[in-house]
Amino acid sequence: MDNVYCESDNFTTCSFDLAHNCGHAEDVSLACSYKCLTRGSVMRAKLVDMEGIESTTGQGLLLVTSKVDDISDTVCSKGFQMVDAMAFCRSMGSQCALGVS
Repeated sequence: MDNVYCESDNFTTCSFDLAHNCGHAEDVSLACSYKCLTRGSVMRAKLVDMEGIESTTGQGLLLVTSKVDDISDTVCSKGFQMVDAMAFCRSMGSQCALGVS
């Protein structure tokens, strides 16, 4: 996923491209306020460690899976801002984003 832009902290206001041109060195690393829980949408988002194992600390790489075709990929960090982090954290059940890198 690339070119993520959210107009607010609600994931439904976000636009993005599923195709991307970035490597894993550019992946978004996200910290949410507590253990994230997946909520319904067209995608499932979760935080994972470098091996792809789901994080239990509320921090990790942002991994998004399409509910349509079950394809998973990380999210590029280029242009990814705090409002985008808030939208993803809230879509996973957290109240707020603590940081993004």
